[in-house]
Amino acid sequence: MANGGRLGRIAVVAVTAGAALGLLAAASTRSVPRVGTVDETRRPTPSLDDPARAAGAVPAAPRAAAASTAAASTAPAGSTRFVGVAPHRVLDTRAAARPGDGAAVPVDLAGDGALPAAVTAVVVNLSVTDTVAPGFLTAWPAGRDRPLASNVNVDRAGQTVANLAVVPLGTGRSIDVYLQRGAHLVVDVLGAFEPATTARAGRLVAGRPRRVLDTRETQPLAAGEVRLVDLGDAARSASAAVVNLTATEQAGPGFVTAWAAGDARPATSNVNVDGADQTVANLAVVPLHDGRMAVSSLVAGHLVVDVAGL
Repeated sequence: MANGGRLGRIAVVAVTAGAALGLLAAASTRSVPRVGTVDETRRPTPSLDDPARAAGAVPAAPRAAAASTAAASTAPAGSTRFVGVAPHRVLDTRAAARPGDGAAVPVDLAGDGALPAAVTAVVVNLSVTDTVAPGFLTAWPAGRDRPLASNVNVDRAGQTVANLAVVPLGTGRSIDVYLQRGAHLVVDVLGAFEPATTARAGRLVAGRPRRVLDTRETQPLAAGEVRLVDLGDAARSASAAVVNLTATEQAGPGFVTAWAAGDARPATSNVNVDGADQTVANLAVVPLHDGRMAVSSLVAGHLVVDVAGL
């Protein structure tokens, strides 16, 4: 919020509870439904994979159909596409003095070689920790007026909370982050957007949410264990997946990290947990290798992974 108030308006994703020292959290404290509780009467959204169908083209002569397909596969002016990058941390204020009330913290991404040269926006995990009081933070493009919006909300002093956000870049290829009340700030980059010339590359194919991991049905994650999650044949050609990560029945405060299978575990996090037996969830964009991702938890507990799109 521009002028106070404990809770700003949610800008990108609603936040919930966080913890330990990780990141992310579009969470819910309700118990997580197990396999078999999904409403099977819901019908999946019709696919728009066929460019001609997406454009509303009517089949005609082969040459006309080809022209329609070509037109539909050309991206409109100003379009962007998602580019997955290896998760990496670009800011951690815990190495210095804690920013105070009303601080606007600059995050310079000009020197981030992991981002595409023509990057227009970044997908980031914003985390606050060591908070002094209830409040919120807002992220926006550097060089512009701060919007009346928020990305992360804090309920109490000492809380650790995180959330996923998509933030356009501003002056100097940077973003600014406003802290209503004093707190340490951690920013992890999970992906980026760049200008698109076609309607296919980098697109999100949304689908009916499906569960690909529920350790309550098998074996909980041990502290520090790395477990591979196969998202199936549909994900083999995908560069990244949009997933909901839910940590539950945790042994204590900690965090969960997700990344591409086969890569080294990054120094980032996606879900934060405040205490034992808490249930916290958050949205994440996770790079894939051959349709697989890896997950790990700082402390022992259960993890549920639901896929929302590829």
